[in-house]
Amino acid sequence: MHPTIDEQLTGALRLLDVLETEDELSTASREVLANVRRLLGKVQRSWSAQLPFHTADNAALTDLLERTAPLVDPALVPTGTTVEPLDAVAVATRNSELRALLSRVVTGLPRSPAGDAARAQIGDHLRHRVDTDPT
Repeated sequence: MHPTIDEQLTGALRLLDVLETEDELSTASREVLANVRRLLGKVQRSWSAQLPFHTADNAALTDLLERTAPLVDPALVPTGTTVEPLDAVAVATRNSELRALLSRVVTGLPRSPAGDAARAQIGDHLRHRVDTDPT
């Protein structure tokens, strides 16, 4: 289907190129234009990677919660909620829900060897998440 999202973003950046050549732009307008260009460039570089990232992170979070939530409250283990795998908004929303559950687990972990091990696993996951997040 055309134009694709990539083609639309490329077109928007090209329009900014045309606008940027205008002599009548104020300094403030040029600054806003540069910020819009940066934002669109970031979106162009990251949008297609977000769905696979959130899908993989949802699987990892579900696994992590299944292992750690029972130490706090078995009700925090995620249910079998399924989302449309190609619905980027639904997948991202599910990711937010799972991260909220994880936050509740972290604050309730006991001070015990099992709790310390769970904290270490959660820390490893979060570091990996930060390193691989395309946004």
